[in-house]
Amino acid sequence: MTRRSFLAFLTLSGFSLVSGCSTVNLPKDSLVLSLGSDPVTLNPILASDSASLSVIDFLFNGIIRVDEDQKIQPDLAESIKILNNGLVYRIVLRKDVYFHDGVRLTADDVVFTYEKILDPKTNTVRRSDMVVDNVPIKVIKVDNFTLDFVLPGVFSPFISNLGIGILPKHILENQDINTSDFNRMPIGTGPFIMKKWQVADKILLESNKRYYRGKPLLNSLIMKIIPDSSSQVFSYETGDIDMVDLRPKDVAWIKEDPTSTVVSYPIKAYTYLGFNLKNRLFEDRNVRVAIAHAIDKDALVKAVLMGYGGVLNYPTCPLDWSYPEGLWYPEYNPEKADEILDSAGWKRGSNGLRYKNNQPFRFTCLIRQGSKDREMAGVIIQQYLEKRGIKMDLVTLEWSSLLQRLTSEKKDFDATIMGWGLGIDPDPYGIWYSKEYPNGFNLNGYNNPEVDRLIILGRQTIDQEKRKKIYRKVYKIIVQDQPYVFLWYPKSIVAYRNWVKGLSKPNPSGLIVYPERIYVERIRG
Repeated sequence: MTRRSFLAFLTLSGFSLVSGCSTVNLPKDSLVLSLGSDPVTLNPILASDSASLSVIDFLFNGIIRVDEDQKIQPDLAESIKILNNGLVYRIVLRKDVYFHDGVRLTADDVVFTYEKILDPKTNTVRRSDMVVDNVPIKVIKVDNFTLDFVLPGVFSPFISNLGIGILPKHILENQDINTSDFNRMPIGTGPFIMKKWQVADKILLESNKRYYRGKPLLNSLIMKIIPDSSSQVFSYETGDIDMVDLRPKDVAWIKEDPTSTVVSYPIKAYTYLGFNLKNRLFEDRNVRVAIAHAIDKDALVKAVLMGYGGVLNYPTCPLDWSYPEGLWYPEYNPEKADEILDSAGWKRGSNGLRYKNNQPFRFTCLIRQGSKDREMAGVIIQQYLEKRGIKMDLVTLEWSSLLQRLTSEKKDFDATIMGWGLGIDPDPYGIWYSKEYPNGFNLNGYNNPEVDRLIILGRQTIDQEKRKKIYRKVYKIIVQDQPYVFLWYPKSIVAYRNWVKGLSKPNPSGLIVYPERIYVERIRG
């Protein structure tokens, strides 16, 4: 999963761009953005949340990058050659790339970065990107600017996994990478340099004058920490930020503002109601299917997205080439939901709540605080389930607290409304492969041996049409198992002030694919 694709969403805490009409106190050569929360870490191989990745993307470069047409392009690589029938990837690095401290990037830094990913002591969820059939990929230095990735077998998603930011060996080689101060004040090769981080307030980045693509046109980036989406819109309206992600209900009035431009575009992401499959309530597949039958997703999505997105029934979105058509899924059918729950032993009590072995069907659903769309969806789903005798309590948590509950080995949650951003390659290993639980992205403990087998087969298959057939089988089984109730795929809606120039054309990677090209012609007064 590339940095930008992952940014598209492990979530609710995506970053919004922002500044407003009254710009007297804002520097002319700065862009002011917002973050939904403080980052967890600014080390690219440790990060797994969108707030962290949003900042990291300005600070680091990978071997490859994804352009605004969703094509893979070399970044730190000068060239990439595939040798030995796809088992060797030879990378020749650019010779004009320097870390922010002035030290030149070499093959040693790339080898160090990927060896740290493979090191079992490193707290990273990216190790599966470097393992084929349980055998680690070898990273071999050929000379100072050339290295080989040697694969133990064919691995079709491999090149799309080379977007991770490269770390400076000379700084980190004698440090504990999990606890280093570097993770808060990192040194990368990217277009901007980390200058200051004031927790719960803002992050300040300054331009990298030695950036290999040329000095950025902006002198600085200011990223304000604004956890609530409504507060972000208010900050945009009052002139504190230059760009903002909009909720559908906010589009009409902002479109009337002559100083703003509003754009909408599809993104490779989806939102779901996910169950902790280790919880006794959700061990039974039939119960999960019944819950899916109980939710009118058409009405839900119409209410929440207001046309900016669509109903989703599968574990991928329509932008992905692997998207299936015509698979069975549990349609809205409350009578069927009641029938399944009755058959599973969940009988209604006199108070209308369902019980089994004298235990009520009651659980807690976690949602990120400030994510108004998902909060709204939670209330609607709560009402649908209550009609079926199921009590769902909603709990909103600050992002880092929610992430801790979901990703800790304890997996301290019953259910959650969350989302995934999808990569250039549809490889579903990280989310659905059984061994990615509990320390990977398989947050809910899904385990199906046939899905595991097919995922590995998909990784070993080069032909795209054959892979598509394999993934169709994967999706069919997952939908039948219903570890998630798949809810919707969204469109991103972004407003920005007309003085923000140099943005990318609207595309699934967002409007800031090339940060070094952005500049502002700020209005004063």
